[in-house]
Amino acid sequence: MPHAHDRTEDNDDVRRQTEIEVEVPDLGRARASISVTALKRFWRCELAYWFAYVAQRGQPVSAGEWSLGAIVHGTLQRLFNLPPERRSFESLLELALAEWRVDHPTEYFDHLYLARSKAAGIFRVVDVQQVQVVGTEVAVAQTFGRFELKGRIDLLYRDHNGTNVVADYKTRLRWPKSPLQDPMLTMLTYDTLLSARYSSPDVATVLELLGLDPPVAERSNSIMAEDRARHRSEIARHLDRLAAADGTDIWSGRVRPSCDSCAFHDHCPAVLEARRPKGSASRVALRAEDLPPPRRSDQ
Repeated sequence: MPHAHDRTEDNDDVRRQTEIEVEVPDLGRARASISVTALKRFWRCELAYWFAYVAQRGQPVSAGEWSLGAIVHGTLQRLFNLPPERRSFESLLELALAEWRVDHPTEYFDHLYLARSKAAGIFRVVDVQQVQVVGTEVAVAQTFGRFELKGRIDLLYRDHNGTNVVADYKTRLRWPKSPLQDPMLTMLTYDTLLSARYSSPDVATVLELLGLDPPVAERSNSIMAEDRARHRSEIARHLDRLAAADGTDIWSGRVRPSCDSCAFHDHCPAVLEARRPKGSASRVALRAEDLPPPRRSDQ
């Protein structure tokens, strides 16, 4: 009969290779191999990102690829505490929304934000087994046309090679006439912010765009600088058009981004929304046919 210590080791081994079948609405099912040991490191860092392309890719997902935009400490742990038959993507969304709405009832971390993050994907988180905190409460300010972006990086992490960074980032966009806190417009700026070099007397590192779909994520360092610059300029022009339209709602159809030629175009949430069939009942629900085909990394 095994000793209690042996049983504990066996249980730990099982938990390290837990499998969960995730069903993403309208995108299908995927079975993902999860390292619980690695996820615990996420929880200790108060970062737990779920990368929704598991449903499209259908391959095992590494600990560094989990993302759902802004799910915080404990959400995934609570998911694993559910009975196996309830470990669904819907349950994950419910847990995330419940946790966020306690502290952020009026902010843009709502169902729309999470659903867009699920559909488009945001960041591929670096390997958390060898990260260290290199900065906290890091202020960021940048100007896009007539808009001023001000935000804060709550926690700044550096990978073991000293370059890759992950951050729990919240931001607000404001322009001269009125505050603008559109979650989609916020997401439009992420690639710019995370691909720009950040330096200070205490912290010198790179906020790096880590990729938005599997091919881009794997080849993020090979994206040409001119592509990044083109996308940044298109974002600035888009914001200027929005300002010129006197605050026209980004969903109204009169303002559209035009970054068709850049490497990130297919992942701009505003572009995805622009392609949504007119007359749809909800802005939140993205169907598979609404999504553009993944852009090949060699294009």
